[in-house]
Amino acid sequence: MTWLPRTLFQRNLLLIVALILVGQIGSAWLFRTFVTLPRTTLLAEGTVRELQALETGLGALPPAERSAFVAGFNGSVKRAVQRGEPPADTERWRATRLQRLFLNEVGERWALTGHTLQWRPLAEPDVGHVIQVRLDVQGQAYWVNLPGLPPAPVFSGAWLAATIATALLAILGAWLIQRRINRPLNDLVHASAALGRGERPSPLPVDGVPREIASVSHAFNDMAVSLAQSERERSLMLAGLSHDLRTPLAKMRLATEMLDGRAEAELLGTLNRNIDAMDSLLGRFLDFVRSSEEDRDAPAQADLNALVQDALTLCPADGVHWQPGPLSARPLRRQGVMRMVLNLVVNAQRYGAPPIEVATGEDGTALWLEVRDRGPGIQPSLAESLKQPFKRGDAARSGPSGAGLGLAIVERVAQAHGAQFQLLPRPGGGLVARVAWPG
Repeated sequence: MTWLPRTLFQRNLLLIVALILVGQIGSAWLFRTFVTLPRTTLLAEGTVRELQALETGLGALPPAERSAFVAGFNGSVKRAVQRGEPPADTERWRATRLQRLFLNEVGERWALTGHTLQWRPLAEPDVGHVIQVRLDVQGQAYWVNLPGLPPAPVFSGAWLAATIATALLAILGAWLIQRRINRPLNDLVHASAALGRGERPSPLPVDGVPREIASVSHAFNDMAVSLAQSERERSLMLAGLSHDLRTPLAKMRLATEMLDGRAEAELLGTLNRNIDAMDSLLGRFLDFVRSSEEDRDAPAQADLNALVQDALTLCPADGVHWQPGPLSARPLRRQGVMRMVLNLVVNAQRYGAPPIEVATGEDGTALWLEVRDRGPGIQPSLAESLKQPFKRGDAARSGPSGAGLGLAIVERVAQAHGAQFQLLPRPGGGLVARVAWPG
C-alpha cells in the first residue's frame, strides 16, 4: 500500500503508536463500562433517595419554616461542592456529558416515584457550578441544590505531560527496535554488495542476534562458502586444463618445426595458426583465473593514467590513440587494471575498427576510462549478456577466434573496484567500452 511508511523505523513507530492508542481507547471503554456507569447508577439511586427524604421532610415542616430549611440545605450543598475556578458571573453553563448522564439516571428513577425531574444549571460566585432541582410540596415550588453531582473534569497539565511522555516512549521504543533489527540487516546488505562485487565477505555473526535474523545470516554464510568453493573449483579446473594442454601444444609446435621443409608449407601454416589460436585461448583461460586471484589483493593508491600507459606498451599500438585526462590518485589494483585495459584494447582491435581511442577523465561524479572504436558495435540488448563468461556476439563468432572471456574479465575487475562497466553505442557508429569509478 502506498500510504504506508517506506522505512522500517516509521512502520514500527506507527505500529507502536497505534497499539498505544488502541490500548488507551480500550482502557477508557473498560473504565466507563465497569467503573463510571456503575458508580453513576449508585450515585443516582442515592440522590433520588435523598430527594425523596427531602420532599418528605419539607412536607412535615410548617409552611413558614420550609424556605429557611431549603436555604440551609442549599448552603450545606454549596459547601460540599468541589471548588474550581470561581465563575465571573452567574450566567448559565452547560452540564458535562458525565453530569448529563447522571441527571438522566436521576430523572429515570425520579419518574418511578411519579414525579418529573425539572432542573436548571447555575453558576454562583465563590461556589462554582451547581444544579438545582424543583420539588413541589403541597402546591409550593422549592428549588434545592442537587446533592451528589459529579464534578466537571478540569483539564490538567498532567494529562498533556502524560500524552507527550507516551509519544516519546513510542518513538524511543521504535528506535530501539529498529536499531536492534537494522544492525544485522545492514551487515547483510554490505556483505551481499561485497559478494556481488566478487569479494569474499567476512561471515555474518549468528550469535547475539534474533533467531530469525540468525537463520538468514547462517543461510547467507553457507551460500557464500558454497559460491567460494565453486569459484575455487572452477578456477582450479581452468588453470589445470590450461597448464596441461600447454605441453601437447608445445610438442605439436616442435613437430611442425621439424617438418619444416619436408611437408607442404600451406599445411604447416594452417597447423601453426591453429596452434597459436589454441595457445591464445589457453592464455585467456589463465587470465580469467588470475583476475579472480587478483581480486583478493588489497588496492593501493595509484595513478590510472600511469597504469593505462603501462598497459598500452604491452599491446599492439597500431591505430590506438591515447588521450589522457587530468586525474586524481585513488585505490586501485595494479595488475587488475592493466589486465582490464589490455582486454578492452585487444577486444576493440579484434572486433572493432580503427581509429581506436583510449581516453580517461574525471568529472564531479566519477572517474572514467573509455575505449572507443569505429566498428559495427553491438546491439544494446546484448550488452549485458556479453559480459558473462564464454558469451560471444555474432560478429565474434564469424570473425577471429576467441574464448568469450575478455569482457567477462573486465566486468570482474570493475566489480572488484566498485566500478561500473558499460558497453554503449558510439555517436557516428562504433562502440564505447566505459568503466566508471564513483566519485
